[in-house]
Amino acid sequence: MMQDRNALLKKWKQETTQKNSIIAAKTRELEEMKEQKAEEAKQAARYRAVSTLRLHEMKKMRNIIDLQQTHIKKQSSNYEDFLKSILAFQGKLTVLSKLAKNIRTFYEEHGDEFRGRAEPGSDRQSNGGRRSSTSSRAEEKAMELSRRRSLPQSTHEAVKSQFQSAAKGGDTIAVDQAVRAARTMGLAPSLADIESLRSKAANARVDSAAFSAFCESAFHADEASKLASFFRTWDPKEKGTLQREVVKNLLQTFGEPLTAEEAEFAIHVLAEDAETINYRDFCEKLVALVPQK
Repeated sequence: MMQDRNALLKKWKQETTQKNSIIAAKTRELEEMKEQKAEEAKQAARYRAVSTLRLHEMKKMRNIIDLQQTHIKKQSSNYEDFLKSILAFQGKLTVLSKLAKNIRTFYEEHGDEFRGRAEPGSDRQSNGGRRSSTSSRAEEKAMELSRRRSLPQSTHEAVKSQFQSAAKGGDTIAVDQAVRAARTMGLAPSLADIESLRSKAANARVDSAAFSAFCESAFHADEASKLASFFRTWDPKEKGTLQREVVKNLLQTFGEPLTAEEAEFAIHVLAEDAETINYRDFCEKLVALVPQK
């Protein structure tokens, strides 16, 4: 009996040990599964965080793209409007070309009738509207030449050649030389032009660029003075100004007449919509915008 009992105890211990081993193995397996699930949960959380961040970035990028597309569309629309405005303005500039042609043609046909008449407010005259007694015959001859002709198409080449001739290989010439050189070309620079050149000249010397600007200013001023003679015909008191409606009517009734809209545009650009128009300033702006070819 004792042996059977011992055998049963031994068998029971073996079975218990075996069951404990199985339970321990199961316990370890469960722990590993828990750890694995915990790690998977962490990875899932990280993935959700990354996905959320990427989704946020994608939305942000989409907003940026939408803003850029809106900006591009707006720019495109603005550019189209800008082009339309430019084309419209270019079309209107032909109005100024037509006006300049009308007045220049008028002067070519009737210029002899106005030569020698005093210009109201002109800085080319001194006290009492009389020329300074210091004006030389050479200057008077030069002014007459400037009335009879305009600079040739190769103006810049002519100016360059005249400067080189006066400079004799140098880079600058004296102010008085510049004045004589301009008069040799048939220009008649005003006293204001000469004083302006003298004040800007470094050490009383003038370089090629300054001489070119001086000649261009004198040429435009001379032509503006000539073209102003057209308006001076309707200014018997020689005030130097005309009323807006008078100017508008003139622009619509001579040469190749301007339409009412074209005349309004010309007055807007050249006289800033003034009710009283200084016609010398009007002509100066015209020759600056539409230089003679």
